[in-house]
Amino acid sequence: MSTIALSVIPLPPEPAPPDYLSAYDKIFKAERHAVQQVEINTANEEEKENLISARAAGYLLVELFNRRAILSERACASLAKQLMLEPRKPGGTDYDLVFDIGSRYREYFLRSCMFDFFPMSFGISVPL
Repeated sequence: MSTIALSVIPLPPEPAPPDYLSAYDKIFKAERHAVQQVEINTANEEEKENLISARAAGYLLVELFNRRAILSERACASLAKQLMLEPRKPGGTDYDLVFDIGSRYREYFLRSCMFDFFPMSFGISVPL
């Protein structure tokens, strides 16, 4: 009869700090709102853009959180802090803030791909 060696299982990583969870919750609610708006009016391009922007913000927050050991804590903390600010527009909602931030980051990353920084990524280059 052979002996089975038991190994100590490490504890799971500590849970996300509350500000990250609050930011993600805000993004999740904005995405659900955008999904409902798209379902109500499938022809509205602005609502579709809002949905994409909310998903971009959520994806970015999750990726920055998961890669904080490599990228440092600051990147994720900065995004979470931006998401927890008050809406910039008078009468704006939390959803508008999420959509604006997601749209800004999405445009930033797409524009960087349009130049020669990543020439082989999409096969697209813009002459300067």
